[in-house]
Amino acid sequence: MKKSLALVGLLPLALMTSGCDTYVQKLCEADAKTKLINPETAKFYDFAKIGTSPYYSLRVRSEDRLGNIITQTPTCIISEAKDKCSCIMLRS
Repeated sequence: MKKSLALVGLLPLALMTSGCDTYVQKLCEADAKTKLINPETAKFYDFAKIGTSPYYSLRVRSEDRLGNIITQTPTCIISEAKDKCSCIMLRS
């Protein structure tokens, strides 16, 4: 019984550090930069997993060409295919 409880305690840690989860934020930021109005000025804030869903949210602030601050909040999902992780932006 003690052995099974110990394994249950390690399960969330194993899930959290396996596959794409170890660098989800970097993947989402990289994909967001490809779709922003002005990626050179982008600053990322408030990266978070949305509840228990496979989606992540990210707040991005950047300047447009006139110097106005634009805030975008894209939602992304991580795709893990053929041992390659990628982030797919769903909206911004």
